[in-house]
Amino acid sequence: MSDPLTKKIPLIECFGPTLQGEGRTIGQQTYFLRFGDCDYRCTMCDSIHAVDPIQIKKNAQWLTQEEIFSTYQAHRFVEGYSTDWV
Repeated sequence: MSDPLTKKIPLIECFGPTLQGEGRTIGQQTYFLRFGDCDYRCTMCDSIHAVDPIQIKKNAQWLTQEEIFSTYQAHRFVEGYSTDWV
């Protein structure tokens, strides 16, 4: 069994803060971490670049959990914004 802390995960995007546009948290200031390899094929998906294997291979950064957290932290503090909702 592989170590979950060293497993690489496809990070497609890290952006924000922006306002959540749907669901129960609509209007909430939010950071987004969009991951690839979603195995659903929703007809209303607005993130096909996170679903399509060709686009994932082309666009993803394959990072460990620690690297993903560091990416988020660096982005969050460089931009000078702060929100607890991710």
